[in-house]
Amino acid sequence: MIPFGTAGLRGKMIPGPDGINRDTVAWATHGLATWLQDGEKIFSATERRNTTVQDAPRGVVIAYDTRHHSRSFAELAANILASRNIPVYYFDSYQPTPILVFCIRRLNAAAGIVITASHNPKEYNGYKVYDAAGIQIGNQAATVIRSGMEAAAAAGTVTGSIQSLAELNNCYLIDNQHLAAYHDYVKGLWQLPGDTREINIVYTPMQGTGGKHLATILQAAGFERVQLVASQFAPDPEFSAVSSPNPESAGALDRACALAVETQADLVLATDPDADRAAAVIMDAL
Repeated sequence: MIPFGTAGLRGKMIPGPDGINRDTVAWATHGLATWLQDGEKIFSATERRNTTVQDAPRGVVIAYDTRHHSRSFAELAANILASRNIPVYYFDSYQPTPILVFCIRRLNAAAGIVITASHNPKEYNGYKVYDAAGIQIGNQAATVIRSGMEAAAAAGTVTGSIQSLAELNNCYLIDNQHLAAYHDYVKGLWQLPGDTREINIVYTPMQGTGGKHLATILQAAGFERVQLVASQFAPDPEFSAVSSPNPESAGALDRACALAVETQADLVLATDPDADRAAAVIMDAL
C-alpha cells in the first residue's frame, strides 16, 4: 500500500493500493478521522481569542489545488468526515496551502487536509495533513493515521454516494472575510526600507494556485510594478507552459527570467503549484 508519512500521501494517480485514487484517499480519511476521534482532538477544550473556552467539536479544513481530480478527492474526504460526525470547512474554489494553514488557526480547527502533489509532475497527486497548529503532522500522528488507513483497507470499507460540498450536512463554506484577513496578515509582514514602488517584479505561479492571491497582495503592499508571466498565470493541470512545476528545477524559470531581462526587472518570484514553495532570482546578480 502507498505509504502514509508525515507528508501524507504522494504518488501517481493510478488504480490500486499503490496509487492516489478514490480508495486510497478514502482510507487515509478514515485514518485521519480515527486519529482525531480516538485522541479526542476534536472535542478538546480550546481557548479562543476572546479567552472563552468552548467544548464544541472542532472541524477539519479542506483545500485542494488545480490538478486533475483534486476537487473530487476533496469532496470524497469531506463526505467521509461528515459521515463520521466531524465538521468540515471548505473553500468554494481551489486555494494554496498557506491559505489552508491560516484558516486552520483562524477557525480553531482540529486539522486540515490539502489535496495536492505540490511541485511533482502532472501525473501525481497527494494528500497532506496539518495539525491544529497548522504544522505538518509528526511521526506519532502519521503512525496512527497509517494504522487507521490500513484497517479501513483491510475491512474493505466502501464509500457510498457522494454529495457535493454545498449539499453536505455539517459542512461549512469558508467566508471570503477569512481570505481578506490572510491578505492583511501577509501585507503586515513587509518590513522593507525605501519605496517599494521602485521595485520591478516578475511573478509566475507556474500554472498553479498562487496567482489567485500573491499578485494582489504584492500590489496592495505597495509593489506597483508587478508583471505576470501571462502564459503561466492561469491554472492548468497539464502544466503545459512550464518545463517543470518545480521552481527549483533547471529551466523552470526560463520564461520568467526572459521577461525580467526584457523589462529590466529587479526580481523574479515563482511559487510552486500549491504555493508553499517559492523561488527568487535577483536580476542584478545575473
